[in-house]
Amino acid sequence: MTALGALLALVGLALVAIPVYRAFATERPSPDAASPPADEALKQAVGAIDKKQFSLPAAAARYAKAIATAEATNGMPPGLLARQLDIESDHFAADVISGERKSRAGAIGIAQFMPATAAELGVDPTDPFASIDAAGRYMRSLYNRFGDWGAALAAYNWGEGRVMLHGAGAAPPETKQYVALILGAIG
Repeated sequence: MTALGALLALVGLALVAIPVYRAFATERPSPDAASPPADEALKQAVGAIDKKQFSLPAAAARYAKAIATAEATNGMPPGLLARQLDIESDHFAADVISGERKSRAGAIGIAQFMPATAAELGVDPTDPFASIDAAGRYMRSLYNRFGDWGAALAAYNWGEGRVMLHGAGAAPPETKQYVALILGAIG
């Protein structure tokens, strides 16, 4: 990467980080709220910066129907789970999906479930189709708990307990970038 490319990347990251921070810093609505404003603000902030729609890579073709079904069944915005699994699985890398390559924290499979989370969900994390369904159900439960998709993504990435204790606004930069990459890709 050239010096100019690196500078442009840093400027781009700053343009994403500032509106995402502002959206995360807003008050979290209760899960019973009819219209979670922070979620919409985060989507608008990220979407205004990155209008490029996400499309599944060729390596994910065999999972496309299962992902679309999980999104529809769980009332997720179209593309959210697809982009999330793309990031989680390192762009649908076979060694990640099979569980051969684990994350530094020990997460496994296409949805990068921690062993305890996989056990709670009753899923074998190395079964990609069962994991896709479980990831959709888990994201829906996080949405129901936190009231918006941005906070649900933060909880998936950073941990449900941490978001409950500290709020999504206290999430580390890596988690805020994770949320921005996913919500920005679905517009």
